Amino acid sequence: MDNLIKQLEDYRLKNRLTQAELAKLLGVSYVSINKWLNGHTRPQKLQIYQIEQLISRGDRDEEEVCILCKNK
Repeated sequence: MDNLIKQLEDYRLKNRLTQAELAKLLGVSYVSINKWLNGHTRPQKLQIYQIEQLISRGDRDEEEVCILCKNK
């Protein structure tokens, strides 16, 4: 689990996303992202699946990320 959160943070930094933008992509609140990254809580099973899917898609270009954030 901790490895998944580390991968999520690496993905966020590599794609230059704020925690709020990442939250929009995953359909969760900014507070949830913040708590996961700070180790206060852990994602639920559905959220784990969504994180794995997001990470497996790899890097996104900046325009694609902006479109996704605006559409959520």
